[in-house]
Amino acid sequence: MLIAGYRTMINLLKNHYFWIFFIPFVLVVIWFADGMMMATAESGFPFYNLKYMQEISSHSWTSTNLGNAMGIRVASFPTYTTMAFVERLGVPGHVIQAGFFYFIFVSSGLGINLFAKTLFPLLQKRFFLAAVLFYWFNAISIVSVWNRFLNNYMFFWALLPVCVALFVKGFVDKNYKYAVLSSLSTVVFSYALTSPVFSILLWALLTYLLIFSVLTKREIKFYFRFYLLAIVSFVLFNFWWLSSFFVFLFSADFAVSATDFLSSKGNLFTLHAISLSSGSFTNTLRLKEYTFFNTEGPPWAKIYSLLPIESIEFYVIGVLLYTVYKFRRKFSVLLLGSVFVFTLFLVKGNQDPFGEVFEFFFSRSLVLQGFRNSFEKFGFVLPLAIAPLIAFTLSIKQKSYFKLAVLFIVFCYSIPFLNMKVFAFYRERLDKLISYRVEVPGEYPILNDWLKKNIAEHRFISLPLSGEGITYDWGEHGYTGVELSNTLYEVPNISYNTTIPFYADVVGMIRKSQNKEKLVNTMPFLSAKYINFRKDLVYKERSLPDPDIIEDLLLGLEDKKLVKNVFNSSLHSIYEVDSKYVWPKFYSTKNIYYSNSVNLPEIGEKLSGFPETKYVVISDKNIKLDSNLIDNYYLEPIYHFFPIRTRLNRDTSEMDILAKLFYSQHLPNEVLYPFISLKELIVAPPTADYNGKALYDVGILGKKAVEIYNMHQQNFDSKFIDEYEYKYVNRLQEFEEALKYALTKDKSKVTDVIVDSLIYQLFLLEKVNSDVVSDLVEMLSSHGITSRSDLKFQLMIPEGGEYSIISKDLKDTANDNIYLVFRFLVPKNGQYEFSTSTGQDSIQELYVDGKKQDGFNFDLKVGEYEVALLFSKDLIEKTVLAIDEVVFDDTKEKRLQFGVDDTKQYKISYDYFFEEGNKFRLSIVQSIDYEESPIYSKEIFKTENYHGWRAWDDLFAPGVGVTTANVVLKPSYVYECSRLLVFRTCGEEKESFKANLRNFKIIEITEPTASLMQVKSPKSAETEIAFPKTDKFEYTVGVQKYDNENEILVFSELYDSGWKLIYQDGKEVPGDNFLVNGYANGWILNREGGYKLQLTYTPERVLSVTKVLSIIFIAVGVLAVLLI
Repeated sequence: MLIAGYRTMINLLKNHYFWIFFIPFVLVVIWFADGMMMATAESGFPFYNLKYMQEISSHSWTSTNLGNAMGIRVASFPTYTTMAFVERLGVPGHVIQAGFFYFIFVSSGLGINLFAKTLFPLLQKRFFLAAVLFYWFNAISIVSVWNRFLNNYMFFWALLPVCVALFVKGFVDKNYKYAVLSSLSTVVFSYALTSPVFSILLWALLTYLLIFSVLTKREIKFYFRFYLLAIVSFVLFNFWWLSSFFVFLFSADFAVSATDFLSSKGNLFTLHAISLSSGSFTNTLRLKEYTFFNTEGPPWAKIYSLLPIESIEFYVIGVLLYTVYKFRRKFSVLLLGSVFVFTLFLVKGNQDPFGEVFEFFFSRSLVLQGFRNSFEKFGFVLPLAIAPLIAFTLSIKQKSYFKLAVLFIVFCYSIPFLNMKVFAFYRERLDKLISYRVEVPGEYPILNDWLKKNIAEHRFISLPLSGEGITYDWGEHGYTGVELSNTLYEVPNISYNTTIPFYADVVGMIRKSQNKEKLVNTMPFLSAKYINFRKDLVYKERSLPDPDIIEDLLLGLEDKKLVKNVFNSSLHSIYEVDSKYVWPKFYSTKNIYYSNSVNLPEIGEKLSGFPETKYVVISDKNIKLDSNLIDNYYLEPIYHFFPIRTRLNRDTSEMDILAKLFYSQHLPNEVLYPFISLKELIVAPPTADYNGKALYDVGILGKKAVEIYNMHQQNFDSKFIDEYEYKYVNRLQEFEEALKYALTKDKSKVTDVIVDSLIYQLFLLEKVNSDVVSDLVEMLSSHGITSRSDLKFQLMIPEGGEYSIISKDLKDTANDNIYLVFRFLVPKNGQYEFSTSTGQDSIQELYVDGKKQDGFNFDLKVGEYEVALLFSKDLIEKTVLAIDEVVFDDTKEKRLQFGVDDTKQYKISYDYFFEEGNKFRLSIVQSIDYEESPIYSKEIFKTENYHGWRAWDDLFAPGVGVTTANVVLKPSYVYECSRLLVFRTCGEEKESFKANLRNFKIIEITEPTASLMQVKSPKSAETEIAFPKTDKFEYTVGVQKYDNENEILVFSELYDSGWKLIYQDGKEVPGDNFLVNGYANGWILNREGGYKLQLTYTPERVLSVTKVLSIIFIAVGVLAVLLI
């Protein structure tokens, strides 16, 4: 009996299925033996509250934040439903997460096993196990799946081999049931498809398998029927989330998302940046992401850059490629080899070789632009293609070299899993790995229960208010990743900002005012009742306002009876806002206020009788009202020009201007000129290099301006000049898109250079009275670079660069005075009052479109107007730090501290000279920054051709809540690697230097705000609104209206065209909902009497029906598989 047991054990150990189940079991026991869960990155912490995650994912609308459409995220519903069911059985969260990881490993292993076995059925089973181990433990698995730690990425990593294996087996066995099974697998792993690019990638791969099979085996009829069955069954089985996705895709809300947050030029720039950082083709060939394993990753990852490991990796890949070549007539080998090679081309993005081909298709395909991080997305396919090839190559290699090499690679990449370093990120500031293990303090469930009991239909705002990322200080097991409040609390809250249309604008304004008293002005519009003061944030990690400043603000508000403290713990304090600032989720008002901004904190200060009197703010983003219904207007400038720098001056000499533009040796009448134009086309940077391309194009444009200037100077024939000026205007119009992108999407020093060049071109062409001046001025003024009024002073847009505006009607001012210009777009005729943050007494002179005004009230008609103000320069600029001379070197850093007002901008200027070395680093470290992550950091270089004194200046805008900052002058460091025999060591080396600074100044710049207002007395509100809530997607609103005058019913959740309002008799309220208060939904009410309205989110009805249909189709599919 003992011998029989021994034999059974031996047989079990020889069975590769045993290891597929056993190895993941050992791993999850190691990972979760301490009883703690793991969380980080964008997936957050769903295992903390699976019941709530199920509730959110099961519907098309969630009330989190300001409310939000779920769209494709409902695809996660089966996963969360299953795990929530297990949670209700009393299974701890860490056990559920362990089971989640175990399921992913086992299913991916079984999928790879089936895939390899289907392609190579005659191999020994131990080779299939090698394929599984390689798929589990490789460089892409580490970087893109487990260290990345996104749950949908993990699911896709498991889905890919399962679905593809079933699909291929159906092709090989010619059995239609596998088409249905492959589609059923996408239901099991539907969480993976919450990212649309994974659905595209999966079906792109399956389509490739179809095309390859048809071309090589020429059995068209079966393959196409099989493929069609797979597509149809996929759509039917996943109908519930596909319907939600397409409802959103074809909605007006998606159009807003695409306009606000997506652009082909931006995607191309991202592709170029990520492709460059991912490394060369040799890195991709070994499945390695360069930055993770060589530069920015954790210290342990750099071990994999040692020469022995790299050499073995090259050897393994080389043998695999040789195997593909040698056995290229074998269907399975050629299939895998072609997938591997083609995917390599995609993974490397627009880098060589053939990067231009990829870029060509990328720039013309919106679908392909979803893969702008090409390594991260396409990289999933590489180990899928290589793993079966590993099994086949092992079976044909008799010598042990290759076997040992594969074993060595698998072992090396399994080590981070065994020691759990794959589940940690490196924090350079502390020089330590921070584990993903998280333990939520027990105070959070207590606060959550208190909020659920007291908050009713309202929401709360958390302070300090963060961006998407957050770092919690929970002792040894804190959390870093996406903000968690929507998981920690089961009530609506605004605790972070993110790229959601309308939400991002409103919350962005709140973030700017979160340390100021006017913050309370936002509370009524947001239907917010509480402020959650968070004491457990590592605020410097995210450059958030110092919690002490926030606490002082709240205590001050409490002294003024605007808030009161109602809950306290060691980690939180909850403040309830005074009742007059708490408006209900539904309210109705006749007081309609138009504003071209969503600056609710500022608008609240302008409203008469606020907050006792309710208002609704209409934004120009979605105005659908007759202007006669609007009584109040608050207009902010669409552009403003501030005198910050004075380097650009139209009085600059022609020689100096020519020195700023590209040199032109030949003119268009010369024989060589066509060849020069051809060279300009050839040497132009690729489109993906956005910065390089924009700088080159504006440089060539400047060169053309120089040629026009020279032709005028040399008295060329006027017709010849006219023809060439026409070409210049065409080129200028072609460049306008790049200019717009630079000004709105990618503000940087490149923006400054572009605008400077255009200004210099304007100065130059004006000197010869070129006809293109009017076109150039029109384009520059339409983008807010210059004023349409000819005012003579030096100006600048804060986000852009330096500009000059020229005046004929206004006298020049003395050096101690300066003009500011504001451009307004007036939407309605009437009288408007002008006001500025500096007060009317500070204005010495005021002009409207160049005409001097005696007062501050203007009769204006619809159109654009420029208001110019003459100020004392001292009101705008104040020197806060001045040092005559500073000498410093690499032996000790130099620190210069100054006080900061977070509502100002600061200009730093100085002259510098290198005595030794050729560069140093200048950083600005705010009071809310860590030294290692300053808000501003720039290397200052010695120029190649001139080694004397150089001038330097720049601007920076402090973060919210900053009180002090330090200018830090210190050495630069260069990242260098060296080899000693087979070992390579890399690190940062300090560069020596000695430099002198003189005339060092920090100037505080005040940027006055301005507005035009048209205000009438508020109207009394008599309409009564009641809304017993039916569920999250349907409200019954009771209305008692005493007249038939127009007013607006406001629903304070995020604007979505899916909300429909109908009368109790079934008739729809006339007109669609429109955007109000910068984010909410509004409808016009004018029916008198008492009646009820039904508000419904229509996509929820679609989801409810398609869920039932999907269940029916899935049941039919399962039955069909059993019967086939």
